[in-house]
Amino acid sequence: PAEIRLRAEEKATQQKEDEVAGEMTEVMIDDFVDLHMSYPIRWHIKQWRGGVTVEDPATGSYMTVAEQLVSPPEDSTAKPISVDGVSGTVRTVTIDGKEIMVADLLYNGQALQVSGTSDMFENLFQHLDFVSSTSPTITDDRPLNEWDIKEGRLCAQVITYAKQSDEGQCQAYATPCAVPDGWQVCEGS
Repeated sequence: PAEIRLRAEEKATQQKEDEVAGEMTEVMIDDFVDLHMSYPIRWHIKQWRGGVTVEDPATGSYMTVAEQLVSPPEDSTAKPISVDGVSGTVRTVTIDGKEIMVADLLYNGQALQVSGTSDMFENLFQHLDFVSSTSPTITDDRPLNEWDIKEGRLCAQVITYAKQSDEGQCQAYATPCAVPDGWQVCEGS
């Protein structure tokens, strides 16, 4: 009976492992690029200024998306690639005996490098989704200011109070871009 219970537990554990292994989660990146990135639920995520890495702590498999600050050397073996309408090239390099795929992309005039271990690269690469995330009408790199809220350019979860007229009562909206056209943002005294 104990052996049967143990086998049943092992089988249930394996089924759960297999089930979870295929589950994906996602992150929205909007500091250096507007991007949805899906990755396996058990992987860890590290974000830094100008980049993000997802990594499997058990195997070391990873994928990184980062601003490309230094152009790579020309490579005649690089092949054309495209993801979500963004084109570039991809090449394979070997680092410490591991095959790493490196894609160089140009998104809205910005050079990006997407790299990762070959075993998961294709799968994760195809799950990249370039989007106009929280601020579709803010197209420059300047810091946000009060006019981005008052003019409804910021579409992030920032509670914004607005009224229909000078005499109207202030109402709360989930985002600045949810404020109806023609309404004015309320300010404290």
